[in-house]
Amino acid sequence: MGGARNDLLIVVLLIIAIGVAWIWAGGPSLPIAHQGGLFSAPWPLGAGGNAYTVPLIPLATEEASTDANAATSGTNTSTQSQSKASMLDYFLGYRPGSLGQVVDPAASPYASSIRLENSGATNSDAKNEYVTIRTGTLKNNITITGWTLESTTSNLKMVIGSAAQIPSLGNINSETPVTLDSDSTVIVTTGRSPNGASFRLNECTGYFAQFQEFSPRLAQDCPRPTDEMLRYPEKTAGNDLCENFVRGLRQCTLTVTAIPGNIGSSCQDFVLTNLSYNGCITAHKNDPDFYRDEWRVFLNRDQELWKNTHDRILLLDENGKLVASTSY
Repeated sequence: MGGARNDLLIVVLLIIAIGVAWIWAGGPSLPIAHQGGLFSAPWPLGAGGNAYTVPLIPLATEEASTDANAATSGTNTSTQSQSKASMLDYFLGYRPGSLGQVVDPAASPYASSIRLENSGATNSDAKNEYVTIRTGTLKNNITITGWTLESTTSNLKMVIGSAAQIPSLGNINSETPVTLDSDSTVIVTTGRSPNGASFRLNECTGYFAQFQEFSPRLAQDCPRPTDEMLRYPEKTAGNDLCENFVRGLRQCTLTVTAIPGNIGSSCQDFVLTNLSYNGCITAHKNDPDFYRDEWRVFLNRDQELWKNTHDRILLLDENGKLVASTSY
């Protein structure tokens, strides 16, 4: 009894395997799939006729309509590509178009100037999931606010918003369009901003990393405390205890531990006020190298946007034209 059951299981699996192989080989679209049986039925309706011919039901595909149009117009389609999108194409979200080929939106005028990288797209946590936009050499600045990021597997779309030129702590940020120069980088994170705003990096934004977690991490890129002492000689000069204390402080770090009282009130004020993000902005916002060519833009979603294993992500300009794409 057990042997018969095993034989039946083998037959069923063999039939399934043959069916999968037939579909993979394009079975439904092969000519034989639309022909009659191997044997003709009796033909009482005349010589060569078939009384039981089943009418062909045309498949509603672009390929079928293209072949039909070519047949009626006399066009030779043998020189045209007949390749179909593979299962991998569908799995990655590629879109089949005319004759089964992959069709993307028309190329954007910016396509040769911008690159899209999947970076942290496979992360399952929205706050750590991100893609990267990079510019090459540009003749003119490019504004990407209003552009769209789209997943071709889920069809989810998100519009890139504005960002603060100088992010503010403790105040409402004023945001402007994200405008990029040559060799710029934009980290587009799916989740919400740790400090409540999208922003451009500057000489002082390294202070954000002390209390807030960014992905990827913000660089510890701030003026050194010892250099800042030279800006405020009235608070620190001639005070050896103050200078020794400041030399032990870390870059891009607000001092929150106890400040020794013996360094004097002026030195204490310098440490608390000037060695902070707001103090750094006040001192350096007019520096010629104040701004960095990097932006952090947040899409403010609570759920992940990109697939963890396979996806194809498109970057579309304000007219829906393809700027760049990345697949993984």
